[in-house]
Amino acid sequence: MRYRTGTIALSDTQDYPLLRRVLHCGFATSAQQYEFLKLDYCVSSRNAFDNRVRRLVKHGLLVRYEFSDMNRGVVYSVSEAGASELIGRGEYYAGNIDRRKQPNRHVHHALELNEIHLALKRTGVMIQWTPEIDIRSYNEFTGSGYSKDYDALVSVRVGEQECRFALEYERTPRPSGGTR
Repeated sequence: MRYRTGTIALSDTQDYPLLRRVLHCGFATSAQQYEFLKLDYCVSSRNAFDNRVRRLVKHGLLVRYEFSDMNRGVVYSVSEAGASELIGRGEYYAGNIDRRKQPNRHVHHALELNEIHLALKRTGVMIQWTPEIDIRSYNEFTGSGYSKDYDALVSVRVGEQECRFALEYERTPRPSGGTR
């Protein structure tokens, strides 16, 4: 089947999981994206993954950032068009789609949360990770929600028990008595 020049046909098994993962992360390095998708059995090779990311950037579904003050390589986020594509497929998202105005403000926090998430996935103890955007969407779109927009809600297996907790990650110590 031929497609019109300049259009993109998105794969349900490879493109959408990648877009959804980056949307849920907020920001992610290429290495983090690849590892998430590898752990979720959604990628076949690093080369194919890199080509897919380049294709999604070229078609305006992912945004590529290079921060000179970061030592982590290139960072990606979902563009407004990418988020709209996911919303059109039923993804809930009550956040600011256009982060280009102040991306550096959230990048370090998001990348370090990704490392926590990946560490839990690698160990095999993680049952579920609900990202902040899902929590924020739930709080915004429903009458009953959580008391705040946590960074994540996490379920892990400890022995034979499932333990659930709300995760708040702070990159720097808060002044005593300070609240978020």
